[in-house]
Amino acid sequence: MKYLYYPGCTLKTTAKVFEDSIKEVSKILDISLVELNNWYCCQAIYTSLNDNPSLLLGAIRNLIETQKEDDKLVTACSACYNVLLRSQNTYFKDEKLRVRINAYLEEELKREIKIIHFFELLEEKIDVLNSLIKKRDYPPLAFYYGCLLTRPKGIALFSNDINPQRFENFFSQLGFLTIDFAFKTRCCGSYLTYTNEEIVKDCVDKIILSIKERVNNSCVILTTCPLCQFNLENYQKDYEVFYFTQFLLSLIKGE
Repeated sequence: MKYLYYPGCTLKTTAKVFEDSIKEVSKILDISLVELNNWYCCQAIYTSLNDNPSLLLGAIRNLIETQKEDDKLVTACSACYNVLLRSQNTYFKDEKLRVRINAYLEEELKREIKIIHFFELLEEKIDVLNSLIKKRDYPPLAFYYGCLLTRPKGIALFSNDINPQRFENFFSQLGFLTIDFAFKTRCCGSYLTYTNEEIVKDCVDKIILSIKERVNNSCVILTTCPLCQFNLENYQKDYEVFYFTQFLLSLIKGE
């Protein structure tokens, strides 16, 4: 099936391995991702301030580009997913802010776009994936959801789950042992990695300690967020960290 695809900036630069694995897995599963024409940076962080509508323009412009071709848009970066979803929600719910945003735009966003996380497409292909996997002898898997897929309530993909299990259920069906840990939705420190590494290290230490409380030896950490992946990989050396599509691809290849 064909989907419009929004990569975002990071998947074209520091997280290129993430996009490469997305494209390769899609090709294997006969998922056609067509990159959105004239896409813009989503501006990376959603702002709840309503006194500066320009901070929402990147996300809204991407959705306007989408409506020219389709009513659905797929993305895989947790930050892009969160920003696109929340910006659209704000646009249609806050009439005064919408008027101010439209003053900056050449055209309006006329209808809501269905924003799909790439993981949702993989859920639909789980039987095919199960038949393709060549290697299953891995240590337990720890899924780090982070902030952006679980917040805010009622908006994000896993926002209605106090203890999300969707990734765990997915990989359990593929025959893998998963572990649950208390800090899987706690912040990794995010962009503070550029300004205060000590705070990020403290956040990551607590996440890793939470994992160690549930597993005796090795495990693999999976995530969907480039910034989470960076922080978890750079501020601890106990466990390997992979994007979930990167890990899936290795299973299919038997690596």
